[in-house]
Amino acid sequence: MSSSVFFKFKSQKEPSRVTFDGTGISVFELKREIISINRLGDGTDFDLAIYNEDTNEEYDDDTTIIPRSTSIIARRLPAAKAGRGSAARYVSGKMPVHARNAGRVEAQATKPTSQAPAASSAAAEMDNAQTEEERIAAMFKAGADQWEQQQQEMANATPVYRGGPFKGKPMNVPDHKPPQGYICYRCGEKGHWIQACPTNNDPNFDGRPRVKRTTGIPRSFLKTIEKPAALGGDGLTEDARQVSGVMVNAEGEFVIAEPDKASWEQYQAKAKVSAAAQEAAATGSKEVRERGLECPIDKRMFVEPTKSPCCGRTYCAECISNALIESDFVCPGCSSEGVLIDNLEPDAEAAQKIKEF
Repeated sequence: MSSSVFFKFKSQKEPSRVTFDGTGISVFELKREIISINRLGDGTDFDLAIYNEDTNEEYDDDTTIIPRSTSIIARRLPAAKAGRGSAARYVSGKMPVHARNAGRVEAQATKPTSQAPAASSAAAEMDNAQTEEERIAAMFKAGADQWEQQQQEMANATPVYRGGPFKGKPMNVPDHKPPQGYICYRCGEKGHWIQACPTNNDPNFDGRPRVKRTTGIPRSFLKTIEKPAALGGDGLTEDARQVSGVMVNAEGEFVIAEPDKASWEQYQAKAKVSAAAQEAAATGSKEVRERGLECPIDKRMFVEPTKSPCCGRTYCAECISNALIESDFVCPGCSSEGVLIDNLEPDAEAAQKIKEF
């Protein structure tokens, strides 16, 4: 039957488990397992002591049997002499034969007498089972009975009240006053650290949203306001959500972000000018198109108007030259082949219309 003992060092939050066969493990074997699991080396530079987590009693006898499911606190102590730590004997030595405290008897975990008949009946059922299905059913039945007994014990247990205001000095409180811009995130007030907030034991302040800081927002965009009513110090407000847009600046003042009106007006003015320019350009293009002065290729007014020798259409000199080179000297207007750039002729009539326009 596999059993476990739980141990942890004071600096650890979660305990570790040592598994073994039987109902108990000796102190010697437990210390050896602790050194092995935590890879503490050969043990020559420290001493190892273990204590009962509930009674804080030290197990100083290596032959003492620790019952299963016991919680242990382990401590590493500096060796009395350098290089001669007593923990080395748990790595390379053997367990002592004679007990150090002959009269000491380790107390076994007390169990209600009501569990004994149930445990014995469950064991009897598992022993009398003939098939695998019957053994599995008996095992599940034993677990259900044990859980029911535990529920009865918890229902009859005396509750321990641990509430009430904290009368001692709070831990980790700085020994100097908060800076000027410091604000308590719990109650939203100045003048005290959050560790020493008067509302630390008030459940009405638990889980309340925190006010955001103005990190990264220019001061010109911030407007100082009064403290919102939803952030009052009574803790009884019905609005449990964060107040929209309210932040705290470096001086501890409540502010909201506003848009930069000057930049917005400047942007609007540029947008209006751009729209007017586009409208003027569209109007001018329409007039150029009506007068027949628009190039078919770039849709703009002719620049050095030039006629093609094949179809007589007018283009910009640069536009028709590039078009012929890219299309292997094929006219973009009539698709005639073999149109050479040297055969293009200036359009004097179109040039005169451009001057008059």
